Amino acid sequence: MKTLLVVRHAKAKRGPEFTSDLDRPLAKRGKGDIETVAKALLATGLIPHQVVSSPAKRARQTATRLCAAMACDAEVEIYDDLYFGDMSEQLALLRRLDDDAEIAAVVGHNPALEELVAYLTSQAVPLGTCHIAQLAVPGEWAALGPGGATLQRIWTPDRSREDAETEET
Repeated sequence: MKTLLVVRHAKAKRGPEFTSDLDRPLAKRGKGDIETVAKALLATGLIPHQVVSSPAKRARQTATRLCAAMACDAEVEIYDDLYFGDMSEQLALLRRLDDDAEIAAVVGHNPALEELVAYLTSQAVPLGTCHIAQLAVPGEWAALGPGGATLQRIWTPDRSREDAETEET
């Protein structure tokens, strides 16, 4: 059984100083949210073996910070289809993931990520910034198809903080 972590980028800065949407960096809150979610994932052993990301600065930063916080050995691979492509192009990319990767993470944007999760799990799931849908995928990546994955959990910064506080008490 493989695990796919579908990661919506963390909160990004907005403003007229960013001439292109691709150039928007993470906001301070986004950076903190990544650390929170990464600790929760790490505590359950969900460390990705392969990470693919949109070329947008906020997505690349999300992927890089997530890997760093988890001591993940995977290099972040950048694919234009995760920004410019639609859900079908993103699905084609996921079908080409390395079959040796038991856990893979895809970092991108809405609405394509929500469409991807709905297609793979037959469940509509809202993905806010820095939310991660954990999907169980039977078989090989190349076999990904409609309803072929099971939604196991949605990781959010708020829920991860609550879980950590519960463990401390």
